Amino acid sequence: MIRGIFTCFCLLLGLALAGQKQVFIDRIFLPGGNLLEGTIIDTPDTTFVHLSLLESDSTILIPVGLIEKIEVDDKGKRMLVNGSIIPARGWYGGVSLSFLSGHSYLSYGETKRQSLSLDLEVGYYVRPWLTVGAGVAFDYYDEFIMPVYAQSKVLLTRWANTPFLRLQFGKGIAVERMFNREDFDKSYAGWMWQPTIGIRLASRRSQNLSAELGYKFQRFTTDYQYPDDWWTIREVERITYKRVVMRVGFTF
Repeated sequence: MIRGIFTCFCLLLGLALAGQKQVFIDRIFLPGGNLLEGTIIDTPDTTFVHLSLLESDSTILIPVGLIEKIEVDDKGKRMLVNGSIIPARGWYGGVSLSFLSGHSYLSYGETKRQSLSLDLEVGYYVRPWLTVGAGVAFDYYDEFIMPVYAQSKVLLTRWANTPFLRLQFGKGIAVERMFNREDFDKSYAGWMWQPTIGIRLASRRSQNLSAELGYKFQRFTTDYQYPDDWWTIREVERITYKRVVMRVGFTF
C-alpha cells in the first residue's frame, strides 16, 4: 500500500512539473488583420510591449493602443494587453500552503489547534473558466492525515485577477497507521471535503498566485481494543474534524 501511495505521489508531482511550459512564439494582432510574431521580452508598463521579432535579432516597441489581442504560444496560456499571462486550456500544476484552525477533540475535552497543510495538485482547463483535477494534501489534526482528492474550480469572471469557487472531495489516509500503529489500534481516516472561495492574482510570467478562504471537513474513526484479564475492552469513536482554511497557492 505504501508503494502505491508513493507511486501516486510521484505521478502527481511529475504531472505538476510537466505543467511548466516554455514560451515559444508570441503573436500580436494589430488592426487590419496584421500580425507580428516573436518573443515578448518584457512589458515594463501599460504603454508598450517589447517584442523580439521571429528569426531576427531586432526588437521593437509596440504601443498598447495599437494592439487588438496578444496570444502566448504556451499551449494553453494567453497574454492580456497589460502583460498579464493567464491559463486558458490544457494542463497545469500547483502547490499551496494552508493554515488550518479549529477544535480538536481529546479524551479530556476540546482544545483549540492550529496547524499547517501542504497541497500538491495537477489539473486541466476544460474551459477557460472551468478546471478539473486531483491532488494530495498533508494535514495535521491530532495526528497526520494525507487526503487524496478530486477537485473542480470555477472562475467567476474573465479578468486576469478573478474570484473563483473551488470544491475538493476525497478520502484521507492515516499516516501513523501505516508506519507506527499497534495491532489493537485500527484507527483510520475517512471522507474529506472542502469548499473554498478565492481570487487568482495574475502575473507577467506564466505562474499565477492565489489566495483562498474555506472550510475543511475530515472524518476520522478510532477503534481501540485493550486486552484485559478476562476480556477485551473495545472503544470506537467517530470524529469529524472541522477547520477554517486560509490558503496561499502557486500555479504554473
